[in-house]
Amino acid sequence: MIELKIMPAVNVAYVTCVGSFGKIGHAYKHLMGWAKARDLLGGHTITVYHDNPESTPMYKFRQSACLELSQEVDDPEDDGIRMTTISEGLYAVGRFEVTFAEFRGVWKLMFAWVRANSYEVLSNRGCYEIYYNNFKTHPERKSIIDICIPIQEQDVVAQE
Repeated sequence: MIELKIMPAVNVAYVTCVGSFGKIGHAYKHLMGWAKARDLLGGHTITVYHDNPESTPMYKFRQSACLELSQEVDDPEDDGIRMTTISEGLYAVGRFEVTFAEFRGVWKLMFAWVRANSYEVLSNRGCYEIYYNNFKTHPERKSIIDICIPIQEQDVVAQE
């Protein structure tokens, strides 16, 4: 099911990587090691996509591995870990249970829904995935995720 939701602001620690989708695993490994050493594990993991893979060459594609934080943490720039807040706002949100092979298809479904409903994607905020499980412990090795696409509010769209 896909619906419009006001998603809350989320404070995260993150590591950004550039390149293929596979590089995000190394970013998460570094982030989780850092968080475990500081007893910060427990929040959702979130991948933020800063570029569109359909129009950005893969060697320039930016994505951030994020960990939701429940407490304030100083910005440990020297560890390669940064802090930010994912903005509150209106998003098209779809919940899916997918294998890795199905990720691309559900992203296409989300963008098709956005276009079919005459919404515009906000380019100043990244799209992101929120992970609700560890796919390695799922009996079918599936990820339970929300895909969140930032949407421009309709009254703003109508005025332009």
